[in-house]
Amino acid sequence: MNKNLRKVLIIISLVLALCGIFVAGEAFAKENACGVAGYYDPLICGYGEGGNEIALQNRVRNVLETIYLWIGIIAVVVIIIGGIRYMTSAGDPGKIAGAKNAIMYAIIGLVVTLAAFAITEFFIGALGGQVPDGDAAVVTDPESTPESGDDPIPPADRPDITEEWRVVSVTVSKPSLSMKIGDTDKLTAKAYPETAVDTSLTWSSTDDKIATVDQEGNVVAKSAGTAQIRATSRNGIAGITRVTVINPEAKKLSLTVGKTKLLDEEATTAKVKNAASTVHWSSSNSTILKVEGGGRVIGKKPGTAKLIAKTKDSLGKEVKLEKEITVKEIKVLWVGNSKTYVSDIDEKFTKMAKNRGFSVNSTRIVKGGSTLHENFRYRSKNMYKYYDYLIMQEQTNTSLKENAFYNGALEITKAVKSKNKDVKVFVRKTWYTRNSKANANKVASNVANRLKSGAGVWVSTTNDGDSLYAAKAKGIDVFGDNIHQNYRGAYIAAACIASKVLGIDATKVTYTPNKFTSSDRNKMGTMLSIAKNNCYNK
Repeated sequence: MNKNLRKVLIIISLVLALCGIFVAGEAFAKENACGVAGYYDPLICGYGEGGNEIALQNRVRNVLETIYLWIGIIAVVVIIIGGIRYMTSAGDPGKIAGAKNAIMYAIIGLVVTLAAFAITEFFIGALGGQVPDGDAAVVTDPESTPESGDDPIPPADRPDITEEWRVVSVTVSKPSLSMKIGDTDKLTAKAYPETAVDTSLTWSSTDDKIATVDQEGNVVAKSAGTAQIRATSRNGIAGITRVTVINPEAKKLSLTVGKTKLLDEEATTAKVKNAASTVHWSSSNSTILKVEGGGRVIGKKPGTAKLIAKTKDSLGKEVKLEKEITVKEIKVLWVGNSKTYVSDIDEKFTKMAKNRGFSVNSTRIVKGGSTLHENFRYRSKNMYKYYDYLIMQEQTNTSLKENAFYNGALEITKAVKSKNKDVKVFVRKTWYTRNSKANANKVASNVANRLKSGAGVWVSTTNDGDSLYAAKAKGIDVFGDNIHQNYRGAYIAAACIASKVLGIDATKVTYTPNKFTSSDRNKMGTMLSIAKNNCYNK
């Protein structure tokens, strides 16, 4: 038999014997600590008859017995092979000696293996409930040491060795709580699996200043804030309830805006109610919506953007409030009874508006020599549309014609109002002849006052006629004939109406009509100042 094989068999047998003795000794120490101690801790000692030490002994015995069996089989096979070699040696001394050695060492290995098995069985069997003399080591948990004299868990009351003994999850009755200061609530919790040896749970709070909990699961809200209530098993598995405590005196934050639909360059004001700190204003798109300090909001161009307000609530928590604001293009309808709109006053108005950053869509309905009523009769379909502003004029300075002026204006206003109940109406103060300004202005004012009640809309007047007479007094030629303005007059009238309707400071307008001569350009400042003085914010 190969010398290396002999050595291997002997060494394996000796090692197995020593391992059996060592493991049995460990099981003995475990038994001393768990099996008969005055306190039985399942998280330390395990489960089943005698705890983990019995399970360990059984596993050790099973593994060693399997190894011993295979070594015994190998030894027997070697003995058989040695016998065959001996019988077939044919008297050869070398072969006979080799066969004898193989048989002898196989028998030695088999004897050592049987001895190791016997020793292991002796030590493991000797620990089956026997306790060596001396004091037993008691393993305890510092938080749950039993009173002196308590009995360990009797073997008959311990769960079967096949059952799971550890807690793997804990559920609580409520995943979250919202409470006011001083409120109480009760939580329950359960550990799983229910077959675990120890399903006891300990309640605790991550912040007793905000919320406390007793060992019955009773929660008390102490102060505003958030905390976690935990139900924790002995092996550290926890179920969690998130508690939010609110100050009952805290007021809800709210964002209010004067208008959520703005015209181009129209302004409104926003406020945050019950803010506990400075409000920081911003816009999701500053090209559409401009926001200034103090919550002043200005529409810049058609589109939709969010007004954003950031502040803190009474709990000191950062809060972000949003409100969607729509900015739309300004739609203006011009209606007249004659060629007073000569030199394209509406076009000049639109260019001035765009020059100051407004987006304006202007529509003009004018037929020379026609009254407002006649314009309505022949073009009514163009008036049953959406307009933000309605600008009307009719040249008259007599009470008889005032009724015709009013009736035509009423028809047109009602048609526009049917599409936009918030339409704003402007009645232009114009003239019939150069020397009838006072009477013409009076008629226009009377029509405007009658429209407020008759149509139920917002109505005002524009002083473009007054502006023309003021310019004439300064030597500026603004009239084309007895009743119509020329291109200079149209420029001043457009600046006046833009100042009144859109709130434009006329002196800041840099638009110059193509027809303007160098002399006209030198007088532009005077023209725009006249328009501002007669119309701006009036």
